Amino acid sequence: MTDPRVLRTRESMQAAALELAMGDEAKSFNVAAITQLAGINRATFYDHYSSVQDVLFAALTRDLDVLRYLDIERRADRSRPRLDVLRDSLEGVVAHIRKFEPIYRRSFDNTSDGVSQNVLTKHFTVSIRQVIDRQPAFPEELNRDIAAHFVAYALVGAIEVWVMNDNVSEKALLESVLASMPGWWGELD
Repeated sequence: MTDPRVLRTRESMQAAALELAMGDEAKSFNVAAITQLAGINRATFYDHYSSVQDVLFAALTRDLDVLRYLDIERRADRSRPRLDVLRDSLEGVVAHIRKFEPIYRRSFDNTSDGVSQNVLTKHFTVSIRQVIDRQPAFPEELNRDIAAHFVAYALVGAIEVWVMNDNVSEKALLESVLASMPGWWGELD
């Protein structure tokens, strides 16, 4: 079990990173600003994270992990159509991105900042692979890792188009993603 002090320190750094990254002044998003806002020193920061991107990645991942657990609960209800479960999960991701929109918009807009792409791709890949691995049967011709990565990267690409184009609505995102999902996805529990 992790020491509660360590958890509080990480939570403090993650909260500081989110607050700074959500602000208008992206230039103030650095280790010095995070440590000052979190009330820690640089050594403590580097005991936990190697960069500001790492702490931001951890903070966004923590929020997305809640969505993964909700998806697992929804999938346990076998009476619901699978596409309804997927729609609910995607709506959760949309709400997450709206909550942290300045971070995602800046990151997608900056080709040298891979936080948005990396955090979402990792979240989707892990989540999809967990769904695939719970299946009693999965198409033999599909490599599970390739299938999970294929869908994850496609989802991130669709989300990037939505985030970066004000003329693409949430409804268009959801409907396009649902219509584009591979046929085998609708069969998964």
